[in-house]
This record gives sequence, C-alpha cells and structure tokens, in this order.
Amino acid sequence: MKKFFAFVAAALIAFSFSSCEQGQKGSSFFKVKVSNITSTTADISIEPADTLAYYFASIFESATVAKYTVDTIAATYAANIDAYLKQGATGEELVQYGYLVQGKVAGTIPGLPANTDLTLVVFKVVIDGTTAKHGDISYVNFKTKDAAVSSEVDLGVLQDGGFEDYRDFDGSYYAYASGENCEVLLNIKDNDFSGDYTEADLDLEYSYVWTNEMSLETDRNIAKAQLKNVPGNGNNATISGWAVAANGIKYKFSFTYPTVEAAGAPKKVAAKKATNELKLGSLKFMRFSK
Repeated sequence: MKKFFAFVAAALIAFSFSSCEQGQKGSSFFKVKVSNITSTTADISIEPADTLAYYFASIFESATVAKYTVDTIAATYAANIDAYLKQGATGEELVQYGYLVQGKVAGTIPGLPANTDLTLVVFKVVIDGTTAKHGDISYVNFKTKDAAVSSEVDLGVLQDGGFEDYRDFDGSYYAYASGENCEVLLNIKDNDFSGDYTEADLDLEYSYVWTNEMSLETDRNIAKAQLKNVPGNGNNATISGWAVAANGIKYKFSFTYPTVEAAGAPKKVAAKKATNELKLGSLKFMRFSK
C-alpha cells in the first residue's frame, strides 16, 4: 500500500442520486460546477477560460473558508507554489505531479465527510519565471448528505492485521486487516494507539470498508465511524467498533495489528501525485491551517 496525497479519481459513475448543481461565486474566469452530491462523494467540473492557464483547486470545510477567506487561502497556496519554483521546479512539473492543473477537469471526488458544509476553491496561478502569485478565484459551496443506515453487518474478528507508519510525515498511520471477502483499512490521525475515534479522526480519503458484495467503488467510502483503539502488552493494538459505508450499511468489526512496521519496510516519502490523465490532479480534501 502507498499513501497518495491527491484524490485518485474514480471513473465517473451514473449515480441514482438527483443532480443538485451549486451556484458559483467569484470570478467568471472559471466555470465550476458541483453536482450529484452524496454523503461521501460529489461530481465536480472545472473549465478555465484559458486552457493553458495554471490553476489550483481544493476542497475545504466551509467554516475554514469563512475563517481565513478565499483570498488568504489562495495567497497561502500560491506562496507554496512560489517556493517550489524557487527550488527549481517548473510549471509543467507541478502539473505532472498534481500540484497544479491545466485545462478542463471533471470527475467524482470520493472520501468527503458526511453531513458537512464544504467549499470547492479554484484559483488561477500566474507564473513568471521563478515567481508565482494567485489570480482569478472562483468557489462553490455545497453540503454532503447525512449517512443513512439501512442495515447492519457484523464482519467479526478480522485477520492478517497490518500497520504502516506515517506519523513523522503527516501525523497518521494505517491499521488494516482482512476477513473472508472483506477488508478494512483505517488511516488514523493520531500519534499513539489508544483512544476513541470517530470519522473526524480518520483521513477519509484513504480509509474504507470493502466487501465483495459492494457494487460501486465508492460504496466502500466511510461516512461515519465509532472506534476504540486499545494497546496490547507487546508491539500490537486492537481496534474495534463500527463504520457506516457509503452504501448505507453499518459494518461492525475488530482486529489486532502490529504497532511497528515489518523489517525492511520502505521509508515513507511523498508519493507521485495523480497526473491529469486521472482528471483530478490537485483536487483533494484538506483542512487549511495557518
């Protein structure tokens, strides 16, 4: 497994949910649409007036946008792009690695938090040599649906527990295990192996519950969760509880996993981001911090 730092877009899927396009605000340089909103996904479309222009796009909690404003967010991320350029990167390389986008993009964003006010922020990045600044800004506010529970399934005690440590990199780690025709992976945002967690403590982009009965790739996204993590006597911990997946099923499970990586595990580094072939290169869900 590898932790990627951009949303890997699933192919566009014909959802049964009704379309609900949201109103765009800000500059008309971009045509931005958000539609087909579920509890954990949304379809997005971004079309710049100039297909050669560089731009950045990201999804934030609306409370974050209200606190910092879209101008501050754009200026902060443009400053990050400026720093990359001064380190020798080019605009083309930043597009290749998913930090910037060019041209029209469209696809489905997975792993969004349920029942949450969100804002898709898009802004033009003007590059002049080794400097960058932000230009036109557009944004769309939308809210994901609440997660409704239709049934419950007890997956029991899962086996083959595993662990990957990213705490030095982004303050999180993977705990995962599998059962007969099922798999659970939790990307936990914590520095130890003890505590009670909800979906807010998970990186939802990389956490999932999968069973072979799921019909859609996005069914495995976690909308809600209630979990307990208990350290063992040795280098292990046990996590138990439940998670509601995007298919509306509440899955109960428990598993024990090691709290040290296997000998010879590769050092964690930032993985190569999605290219524009995936249509959602730099789109991601993040909580802005200053």
